[in-house]
Amino acid sequence: MGAAGFGKRLVWARRRCGLSLAQLSRTAGYCKNTLRSYERGLLLGGPSLNTVEELAQMLGVPGSWLAFGVGAADQRHTLWAMVRSRLDEIDFPQR
Repeated sequence: MGAAGFGKRLVWARRRCGLSLAQLSRTAGYCKNTLRSYERGLLLGGPSLNTVEELAQMLGVPGSWLAFGVGAADQRHTLWAMVRSRLDEIDFPQR
């Protein structure tokens, strides 16, 4: 996981959610300075994969995207595809 790329993605996801660094810190339970260091790419190796997964869930992005930039940041397309596939399975009453 590249620390600089992870940091940029973390900033993007946090801002997309409308959270300040302080708000994410309180919500996630991580020290604000630690999160700031992640965002700036200052910590060698970055966070653990467990930490990345926790942050990803809170920010509504896939962990693989947050950690490695793999896949799409926006899960709505995946969610909508799941909803559409489930709708096809439902027998709606005829009018």
